[in-house]
Amino acid sequence: RRAAPARWDCSGARAAAQKGDTAIYRLAIRNLVDVALEDIVATDVLPFGFQFLPASVRAHINGAPVAITPQVSQDGLTVTFDTAAVIPPGETLNIVYATYISPDAVRGSARNSAVVNGVRADNSFGVKDGPVSHLMRLDPGILSDCGTLIGRVFVDKNFDGEQQPGEPGVPN
Repeated sequence: RRAAPARWDCSGARAAAQKGDTAIYRLAIRNLVDVALEDIVATDVLPFGFQFLPASVRAHINGAPVAITPQVSQDGLTVTFDTAAVIPPGETLNIVYATYISPDAVRGSARNSAVVNGVRADNSFGVKDGPVSHLMRLDPGILSDCGTLIGRVFVDKNFDGEQQPGEPGVPN
């Protein structure tokens, strides 16, 4: 079995988050072959309720900034990162971006998964690695889809929002 030409890693800045938080992700694409890799396209599928923040995207190779173009699918869950940058042998392309965890996010475990595609510079053969994933625990926090209502239900005949004598309660 041959080793993959690129090693792909997806990691998050935290293991747990709450709705309303911002989650930071890092995609690291390391070139494991002895020739440059080009035409890099990374595709990341976000968990439901995670909203990609386009202005947050940063990319670099060996500390040098790299131009990267993110594209978001119509449903907002798939983000594609495209770059004209070439990854030299042994170097790593790091892509860092943020997502907002909306109140629509599902409590429990949120997993995003990513794949990378590229082309060898010497023979134009395609390379691919992944999927890789990052699992984040979503705690309910203060923005929860569960709740308890405490109070009285009554017929508000004068529409003042307070129960007056003669305004009967509503059973059950």
